[in-house]
Amino acid sequence: VAGEVLLHAGEFTRVVRGVTPTPPAPATSEQIREAEEETDIPTGPLEWSRVEISWPPAGCGQGTHLLLRAWSKQIKDGKEIEEPVDSELISGRLTLGVNTLNVEAGRATLPEGSGSTLPKAVFTPRGAATELPAKIWEAKELVPGEGWRAPRAVFAGSVFYVQGPMGIGGRPEFSFTQQPAELLWQGPCGAGFLAPRGMGREYDVTLSLNGQQVARGKMNLISVAYRTPQPPVVMKGQQSRFGVDISGLENLVQFTQGRPVMTTVVTNKTPAVIGNLRSSTPGARASGETITYVIGGPSLMGGLGAGGTVQLDGIGTSRMAGTFVLGVDNKLDPALEQPRTPLAPVKQ
Repeated sequence: VAGEVLLHAGEFTRVVRGVTPTPPAPATSEQIREAEEETDIPTGPLEWSRVEISWPPAGCGQGTHLLLRAWSKQIKDGKEIEEPVDSELISGRLTLGVNTLNVEAGRATLPEGSGSTLPKAVFTPRGAATELPAKIWEAKELVPGEGWRAPRAVFAGSVFYVQGPMGIGGRPEFSFTQQPAELLWQGPCGAGFLAPRGMGREYDVTLSLNGQQVARGKMNLISVAYRTPQPPVVMKGQQSRFGVDISGLENLVQFTQGRPVMTTVVTNKTPAVIGNLRSSTPGARASGETITYVIGGPSLMGGLGAGGTVQLDGIGTSRMAGTFVLGVDNKLDPALEQPRTPLAPVKQ
């Protein structure tokens, strides 16, 4: 296309290869109707199943936007499944306590003065008679600092914050080597994202505003996988092995000043079924119904494998026949998971 033209809302131009665009002109009602038909997303009635919101931190500033995530029930291969709803289809009303907010394309603007207390949330989809209780995930705390900052590491599929002069007009994007993180909220203080479920390793990360890169750095995406018998059923007196495989821990020891990079605690939720938990992993501590694994720092257990991998092993003996349940709590050192690591500004 030869040349360019600036269009305002409600104006049209005609573009032909190799020809300068025509001057902007007010759109006719027929042009508007045709344009809307071309961009409409065809869809049948949705059977909404759930809605979630990630609550922003208190004190982020006026004009903070929430981004709703929703799922619907669908039938696939004769089975009922749950599928994410495209953000463009998430429109309606969001009731937060005494406040009612309009939702367009999955976005709603918080009223001024919204604090850290989580209100009761209800979403009413446009055109639907039913109301959906919305689950609100609690906010993390803001961390003082200057410039663009991000965590040094995050668990795959977990929430993290990027802090810095975000403003309220642009849409921020954050990518792990071209794998985008999902935007959860944005405000003058920064933005909340959901990390992609990628391979556990160190990534080059970029922050963009309105499609233009503004900062870059490095972050580790940590992947955790669990090994348990399937199904987790034991007979009386039977031994059962389990494990936790972690990847993406390379190059993190240098940021924790001698503290453990990560701590994993496995808890026996069914002590009547299984007991006598123990582990062959060097340095693991078994106590009662828990096993604690300390990874990195001065008590580095067995060292990290290639790519920052570690395998945590455990075993238990059944007390009676039945199904056993184990809980796992993984925690990173605060220096890694808080947005304290500077991102380098990109020269424009």
